[in-house]
Amino acid sequence: MALIAVVAVAALAFVIAAAVIGRESAKLGATPKMPVYRLEEAVEFVSEELPFEYAAVLSPDDVRRMLRWHINRLQFDRSVAGTGALDGSPPTPDDPVVVAEESLVTGIHRRAVEAGIPVGVDAVGAVLEIHLEYLRLIGAIDRAG
Repeated sequence: MALIAVVAVAALAFVIAAAVIGRESAKLGATPKMPVYRLEEAVEFVSEELPFEYAAVLSPDDVRRMLRWHINRLQFDRSVAGTGALDGSPPTPDDPVVVAEESLVTGIHRRAVEAGIPVGVDAVGAVLEIHLEYLRLIGAIDRAG
């Protein structure tokens, strides 16, 4: 009789555990993955995708510095990245962020020249465009078409 009780309790525990694990797995499966930005991965991606004429003059360290400046401006400079609320209402977390790319390119180019990086505006534009593609691929941004 005790053996039947032990088997029944073990079976009940197994069924409860399987139900809990199944429920939690379903929750995790339905949760969207958060993008993870890795600077070294971004540097490698941008360096590999750069056209030859720009890759020939830009070292990975130059690209790394430009990507740091770019991501910092995207995060913290509201004159470059503002909300897409067009009706004048206060921004909400759900409002899209709109990026003024021309301002970014000129600002990063100016900073690169000041840092002694031998780069033209076209090369900076290419680096930033590829960086935005990397951000889109990892799911950090959604490019408006």
